[in-house]
Amino acid sequence: MSYAVVHMQKIKSPALKGIQIHHQREKESRTNPDIQEERSNEEEQSLTISPSNSTVEKISIKDIPKSQLDESYDGKKVYAVTFSDTANTKHGDLVVYLDESGKKVLGKGFK
Repeated sequence: MSYAVVHMQKIKSPALKGIQIHHQREKESRTNPDIQEERSNEEEQSLTISPSNSTVEKISIKDIPKSQLDESYDGKKVYAVTFSDTANTKHGDLVVYLDESGKKVLGKGFK
């Protein structure tokens, strides 16, 4: 099953520059330590994350590095969604971990 999540918002033209700065990461973030500043714009544009190039598997939390998973999660299994074609020279494919209901993101990392 595939689906799209779409967000539409009415924006006035003076706000466009600020939104461009945010989306293109033209300034250094002071609040999100996960942003990789060393990644080039070309690498950012080459990441294609979609349901069509992903795989889902149910795995034990024992198979996940502790640094990639929310410590407060008390379940034994999680869904690992691996997005293919996201690998670059520094990292492997992007993996997002979801709880057993599939509704809460528990962590992320690279394979």
